Amino acid sequence: MGQEEVYQTLKQIGKPLSAKEIAEAINCSMKIVFDSLNRLLKYGEVSIIEIPRGKAMRLYHSKRRMRLYYVEEIK
Repeated sequence: MGQEEVYQTLKQIGKPLSAKEIAEAINCSMKIVFDSLNRLLKYGEVSIIEIPRGKAMRLYHSKRRMRLYYVEEIK
C-alpha cells in the first residue's frame, strides 16, 4: 500500500478524488494515503484542485475547503 497504488488508482479513475475516496478505493488507511499523496505532490506526479467550503459542503458534507487529487495525462 503506497505511492504506486495511489497513483494507479487516480490514473485509472481519471477524475479528481478526495483522499477519503482514494483510501476507500484501495482499502487502506487515510494516513498512508495522505503520506503517499504528499510525496506525489512534492515530486509533481499528481495535481490538486482546491474547492471552496460551499462546494465541499454540497458535494462531500465537509465544513472546510477540500483538496481533490488527480493525475494529468501528458499528450
